[in-house]
Amino acid sequence: MKQPDFRLLFEGAPGLYLALTPDLKIVAASEAYLRATRTQRAAIIGRDLFDVFPDDPDANVHASLDRVREQRVADTTNSPVLDDKGELAYIIHRLGEPTADKLRTRAMVAEQDLESFSYSVSHDLRAPLRVIDGFSLALLEDHGPSLPAEGQDLLGRLRLQAQRMAQLIEGLLQFSRLGRKPLEVAPVDLAALAQTVAQELQQANPDRAVEINVSGVPPAMGDRGLLRQVLTNLIGNAFKFTRRRPDAQVVVGSREDNGERVYYVRDNGAGFDMRYASRLFGVFQRLHSADEFEGIGVGLALVQRIIHRHGGRVWGEGRVNEGATFSFTLGGAA
Repeated sequence: MKQPDFRLLFEGAPGLYLALTPDLKIVAASEAYLRATRTQRAAIIGRDLFDVFPDDPDANVHASLDRVREQRVADTTNSPVLDDKGELAYIIHRLGEPTADKLRTRAMVAEQDLESFSYSVSHDLRAPLRVIDGFSLALLEDHGPSLPAEGQDLLGRLRLQAQRMAQLIEGLLQFSRLGRKPLEVAPVDLAALAQTVAQELQQANPDRAVEINVSGVPPAMGDRGLLRQVLTNLIGNAFKFTRRRPDAQVVVGSREDNGERVYYVRDNGAGFDMRYASRLFGVFQRLHSADEFEGIGVGLALVQRIIHRHGGRVWGEGRVNEGATFSFTLGGAA
């Protein structure tokens, strides 16, 4: 009989929980906590509890933690987890609603500030980049023949980098706009949406022979435009990262997991090293170089933000050169 994965059980718990080491380092967080506080798991794992909550004035929390560590006594806030020798292995720390509300408010304010900053900076940077690209092109067109080959090459590289910077800025703008767009929740035929995205990709890449199978995908409740963006990014990535496979395959499906509907996009492409999985959904984070596969590292960050706005979660699993599977839920919106 297969042993249960207690980490998954803990992370799927409905309450707002953190798992701590005896020296109060955070080693796990429930999905409910991450959603309620708008926190990235990678941002808190390994940090001290009171680094994450530096302004927590509640002396009862400190007293409770001391009792757990010294006397192994549980209460409504902290519970000890003992190893087979009776030694304290972990502390399960439960956050009360007032603390969660405070963290949620702080996260929302920080998110709004970041959105405003990103939007302003992106707009301010676009104009000078257009000037650099335009003047470089004019110089090449008007004076290219009189320039040495090295000069022409340098100008070409300058234009290429200016255009790449413009793509990064556009990605940043897309990311910041997501926080401003209200959700328009309605029934969405995800299977039909996935088929449409797949057909568009195949039409745009007629030289690629990719077998795309969409099956077992029930409708969901959500914002159709945003969910199309999710599928475009996930299926597009699968399409891209199977480029070097002569037998490229992409599967879009779903499964029932402990009463929860999980949607997934699976491919047999380049895959990735699970040691770096925490970087998958960061803005401008890439696990493959631009020389191997094009892209700017914004797509999965957009996917995560859209899924979180639907009250769901998203994660990736992969093995190098054996493919990847990206799964998501839609929480209360589904």
